[in-house]
Amino acid sequence: MRLNKILLLAALILAGGCSTASDLASMPEVSIESRSAARKKFIEGRQFLSLRMNSEALGSFRDAIDLDPKNASYYISAGAVCFTEKQFDLAEYYFKSAIELEPRSKGIYRELGRLYMAKSLWKKAISEFKKDLEISGATYPHEVYNWLALSYYQLKQFENAEREWLKAIEINDNAEIRYNLALAYKTRGEEDKALESFKIASRLNKDFTLAHFEAGQIYYKKQILEKAKKHFENVLRLESKGDLAVASRIYLNKIAEH
Repeated sequence: MRLNKILLLAALILAGGCSTASDLASMPEVSIESRSAARKKFIEGRQFLSLRMNSEALGSFRDAIDLDPKNASYYISAGAVCFTEKQFDLAEYYFKSAIELEPRSKGIYRELGRLYMAKSLWKKAISEFKKDLEISGATYPHEVYNWLALSYYQLKQFENAEREWLKAIEINDNAEIRYNLALAYKTRGEEDKALESFKIASRLNKDFTLAHFEAGQIYYKKQILEKAKKHFENVLRLESKGDLAVASRIYLNKIAEH
């Protein structure tokens, strides 16, 4: 079964007209004409992407790679399309090819890390996110720390996860990151820390329905009913239908009975 999977990947790569990553560095430089033609194909691919024509975009990016196989940007773009289409093995090939060409390229390690998250390969994801953070000038590092924390959490390494979430918050105190940290605290039974983080998440984003609901639940459990009521009312303000709305009405009815 594994051999068949490897053969399938090889067939896909050959169909795209690409060389293996280890061959790329030794390839000769292409002509100016080929570079120009590759650039046109790359622009064409970006235009297809803007129209959500992913299959056509991937075809154009592959053409660009054929014309100029030492340009890492073309591999990154092809890999991103494959990732979107859940062609994870092929996306991994393209991302690794880009790294072979430009080992210090900003952003490529995080894309590879996100791919490994999608495949539940948490240790590999952690390795790639760390590489991304080592590169000077890495963009949006708080997002990478968040993904790194999530990967540690999946491995049940909570102390490491908490450390990375707190680093993310130092850079950008973000509602989604606060919410992730709060859920982790809640899972471990650390309700006071969870409540504080849910409260901050709901302050940072006043329309964060889930954060309001979670905070309301903990307040209700603690019998701090006025504060619970406020959060459940915010849930209904934001979402009049759905499971959270139904549950919030039940809580509010119980609070009214006190």
